[in-house]
Amino acid sequence: MPMFGIVAWMVPLLSSGQALTGRIGLYIFGVWIVLIVLSALITSRMSRDADAPDGTALTDDSV
Repeated sequence: MPMFGIVAWMVPLLSSGQALTGRIGLYIFGVWIVLIVLSALITSRMSRDADAPDGTALTDDSV
């Protein structure tokens, strides 16, 4: 996830031409929101798997 965030935040720096500062700010804020939502979904999924009462949760032994 951190690598995705770094790459996504580098996109405005790699773009050619003059970009508006406001648009770059909105883009970075949007990437930040996406990272927060993805982290929340992943955490929710991991906690749900760990709390599974029937033993169906993924464990390190199942890999």
